[in-house]
Amino acid sequence: MRIDSNNKKANIFYIFLLIQPILDLFTSLMVRFTNLPLTIGMIVRGLFLFTMVIYLLFVNKSVHKKKSIIYLGILCIFSVIYLITKNGIFNLVFLKTEITYLFKYMYFPIVALCLINAFDELQLKKEKIFKVCIVEAIIYSILIILPEITNTAFSSYVGNNKGTVGWFYAANEIGAIMVALFPFLYYLLFEREGVVKIALTFIIVILAMTLLGTKTSFLGMLITEVIYALYFLFNYKKNRAYGLKWSIIIIVISFGLIPNIPAVKNLQSAISESSHIEEDIKEETDNIKNNNKYTVKSPSAQRIIKVALSGRDKFFFNTLEIYDNAKIDDKLFGVGFVNRKEINNKKIEKLIEIDPLDIFFHYGIIGFIIYFSPLVYIAYRTIKSIFKNKFRLSFFKLTNIYVIGIITMISMIAGHVYSAPAVSIYVSFAMAMLDSALTKGELEITEERERKKITIFALHLGFGGVEKYLSSLCKMLEENYDIEIISTYKVLDKPAFPFSEKVKITYLIDDKPNKEEFKQAIKNKNIISIFKEGFKSVKILCLKRSRNIKAIRNTYSDYIITTRTFHSRLVGYYAYNNIIKIATEHNFHNNDKKYITKVIDSIRDFDYFVVVSDNLRKFYENKIGKTKCIYIPNIIDSLPDKRSKLTNKNIITIGRLSPEKGQKDLIDVFKIVNKELPKTKLFMVGDGPLKKELENYTKELKLTNKIIFTGFLGDKGKEKYILDSSIFILPSYTESFGLVLIEAMSYGLPCIAFDTSDGAKELLKNKKMSEKFSGIYGGDKNSIEETYSRLSSALGEFQKIDKSENIFIFSASGRTELSGNHTDHNNGCVLTASINLDKLAVVSKREDSKIIVYTNGYDTPDLIDINNLEIDKKEFGNSNALIRGVCSGLKNSGYKIGGFTAYLNNRVLIGSGLSSSASFESLIGEILNSIYNENKIEKTEIALIGQYAENIYFGKPCGLMDQMGCSLGGIISIDFKNPKNPIIEKVEYDFEKSGYALMIVDAKGDHSSLTGEYSAIREEMNAVAKYFSKEVCRDITKEELISNASKIREKIGDRALMRAYHFITENERVINQINALKNNNIKEYINLMNDSGLSSFMYLQNCYSTTSSKNMGVALALMLTKDFLKGDGACRVHGGGFAGTIQALIPLDKVEEYTNYMNSVFGDKSAKKIKIRQLPVCEI
Repeated sequence: MRIDSNNKKANIFYIFLLIQPILDLFTSLMVRFTNLPLTIGMIVRGLFLFTMVIYLLFVNKSVHKKKSIIYLGILCIFSVIYLITKNGIFNLVFLKTEITYLFKYMYFPIVALCLINAFDELQLKKEKIFKVCIVEAIIYSILIILPEITNTAFSSYVGNNKGTVGWFYAANEIGAIMVALFPFLYYLLFEREGVVKIALTFIIVILAMTLLGTKTSFLGMLITEVIYALYFLFNYKKNRAYGLKWSIIIIVISFGLIPNIPAVKNLQSAISESSHIEEDIKEETDNIKNNNKYTVKSPSAQRIIKVALSGRDKFFFNTLEIYDNAKIDDKLFGVGFVNRKEINNKKIEKLIEIDPLDIFFHYGIIGFIIYFSPLVYIAYRTIKSIFKNKFRLSFFKLTNIYVIGIITMISMIAGHVYSAPAVSIYVSFAMAMLDSALTKGELEITEERERKKITIFALHLGFGGVEKYLSSLCKMLEENYDIEIISTYKVLDKPAFPFSEKVKITYLIDDKPNKEEFKQAIKNKNIISIFKEGFKSVKILCLKRSRNIKAIRNTYSDYIITTRTFHSRLVGYYAYNNIIKIATEHNFHNNDKKYITKVIDSIRDFDYFVVVSDNLRKFYENKIGKTKCIYIPNIIDSLPDKRSKLTNKNIITIGRLSPEKGQKDLIDVFKIVNKELPKTKLFMVGDGPLKKELENYTKELKLTNKIIFTGFLGDKGKEKYILDSSIFILPSYTESFGLVLIEAMSYGLPCIAFDTSDGAKELLKNKKMSEKFSGIYGGDKNSIEETYSRLSSALGEFQKIDKSENIFIFSASGRTELSGNHTDHNNGCVLTASINLDKLAVVSKREDSKIIVYTNGYDTPDLIDINNLEIDKKEFGNSNALIRGVCSGLKNSGYKIGGFTAYLNNRVLIGSGLSSSASFESLIGEILNSIYNENKIEKTEIALIGQYAENIYFGKPCGLMDQMGCSLGGIISIDFKNPKNPIIEKVEYDFEKSGYALMIVDAKGDHSSLTGEYSAIREEMNAVAKYFSKEVCRDITKEELISNASKIREKIGDRALMRAYHFITENERVINQINALKNNNIKEYINLMNDSGLSSFMYLQNCYSTTSSKNMGVALALMLTKDFLKGDGACRVHGGGFAGTIQALIPLDKVEEYTNYMNSVFGDKSAKKIKIRQLPVCEI
């Protein structure tokens, strides 16, 4: 499931954030006690950066991806230009230093960018991140306090200043981290956690921050406490008293500690020392008389700067002088970090340790703009949001804004913030959370409305069941709620259904889609109209999305209701998080996987999903994660006071005239009815895009006087026709619970409808599977009728063993090998096809760990327990082994497995040469794929797992052709040169259109004793390949084989030589047969097919077993077929050979004769005409 996958990825980010204190601890110890060039922190954070860039470029599907890659490209281009403009680039020491600084400084914007994308795609939970940050703050604090207690702490300063950094290294860096983490502690107040938890957490963290002795941590802590106290006082109502009470307590405790705080003593000491600054200034002034441009003369100003910047002013003036006298390229792209003679012969003494200034001087004007542009962009959006919300902030948004702001302030006085990945990582996470809040929206509501407000997003307010539903819904809600409807299109001058004046209606586009006009312009071949309508269509589509997004972002209601997946998807992404979001579903899914996935994806961020039938609730409730699924049936406003007398033999249908509503099928049915009841009329009430086509179709059938198209009617007009009718028909394929059905029933009309929400039985009754059956069994009526009969029988048998109502139906085909006899296992090419003979399965999910499979014709079911997937050689050759092997393969590949019960109606008989075992493996794989893995497994992977099951668990060393043929559908060519990644190509061809029928003749024979014969083919081919130091015959040529024939005969044997010769020539033949089909050259194909059959007979020698001279059915069938065809057609051994079936290409006019002939020799139903099945193994 996609949500589960995202959660696993999200956990990586939570874990990475959580291990930051440990990384800093190990980094500190490595710096202090080793001389290693790399620390654990640099390695892990570097790997994280690299992984994030790979994720951004190749995995990420966020809406921010394109902009992010552009920004990343700009950063890369700048970095290259930056290095090129430095003359010392060829000096390794220079290059190493510059690249190191590039990594440190560029870490922040790149990681921030990647995290913004991750938040968007993976839906990282801000609550989890807040909790992780709280845990981190506690870990950092313990690693500062514990060393102090044990007298193993390191000092924060080299000189006389007070403070301990615990077991860490840089006090300013750790101080900045603690300031970044401190605001997250207030989440405990926001969530109204217990007294003990709050008290202990704040006491531990405050104590650690005071022990550090840096003014960064001390002042940052005090500012944070004041900010959050003011927030709880003025901007927050929920738990205000609780939050404010604790905020005051925390401030009192902190201010009470001031006299004993090392940072205060250090500050006092710095102020005291600064009183001697006049003497220092006089001395400095004498020394730099010629450079007074770069000094501050005022003693009081000097004193303030010295205290505030801890002496950094000296380095600022030094760098400023260098920058001021630098060349233009150095001003644009920076003076760099390494001393160079080219810079005015002036030495860069040291980094200023004020990040914005260091970035400006060392990366230049362009670098400064590029570096801070994401931060400026976020700041702009934040300010805009604050003004828009009238300075009302949610707790989460405040915290992220504050963390970014306070760390930026620290970077201006202390440095080592943006240049230190250990610190900047918190700004990156805060930026990502803030971007998510700004993009998705967090509605800051601090005052209650007098009445709750509901906003409904509709596609239009024209004719339709959904629009009627909205009219009824508003009537029920308008007395207690303020209601606003935002309609994308205005298709009518006024809504088709009544809405009260209390309901505010807004149209986003004063027009309607012009699909029909565009189609008509194309039909008329009017170039001007095509361009005109095409432009209009594109414009409407663009406006549809952009205006809905804008409307959603400007919606401040308590509830949002959607009626279409289009709106649900946008609301889920752009609506404010605090709004309760409700999606409604009015259609039945018809087991359409794409539609189901579309619905589920659109509502993953919704609170409620309302469906109109209980069956839909049961279907969706376990598929939609945390979204709550609720069943609310449709209702009508009031009961009518009239009822139909049912005396007139008229039929009525009401609804929008469109393809999915099934009105054309209804006309076909009515034509039959009208022959029996000529006085009957059909009233078609409604309008829509299909109206013209239906009217024309009615004229073709000469039913114009019998079928009345009324157009759209209001309630009174509609009532007239309902009362004049005796039956209501709802022919819609997708209606889950149509309102018109209830309306008709309220007038006393008997109703006929597709029961589209009751599962397989109802689908069967209404024969709604015909279209899918056509793709499996061919489009002729007899095949489809036969399949309904098989399915009905299977359902009956299934009910005897399992009473479950929630059932699934699956089909897995057999396969026919068109070309490539025994080439797949030596990495050759094959041409294979799925056929219309299949295993049809009725399946239900089990709660236990058992898989039980019943098959028609067998008394004992196959049964395994998925908790035991060990290989059992006693099971070799049995179906149990295949089930166990498929389960093992899926589990090893990371997929889910579970129990189920299945009943199979099987037409792929064992030993028929149609790959019964591969069909069975594909079926088991697809069942587990559908009911436990939500169809995430590709058909090719199911085939690979099937081969694994047959090789390892079943004990048969087969190739991969059979599994591919059964799994993929249609005619396919497969090149196994790389067996783990075979090249698969669909080949379109219809043999019957060329005048020939594909046939299979079962010549009978027992395969059970032939495993050794099959194995020998592969072993002998491999032995020949090994002679040439190759693994498979695919890697040797015919010339090599012939030139070494004498030695191969002597060392391996004649048969092995001939079998290798067969492989090489057969492999070439496959390619030629594929080309013959592509070129529609059936004669060439027939010649090649006959050559293939001859090669298998003469060289491969798999047309009979040498163990029995009386049982040579395959060879006999080939002889008789050759004699029958007399050159017009082809035949060859089919599949593994030795026993079983042959394949024949028979002229259509001789099919019946050939069938009778073969049946007379090999028994009734031995000869079968087969068709190519187009659909892969699938759920029906």
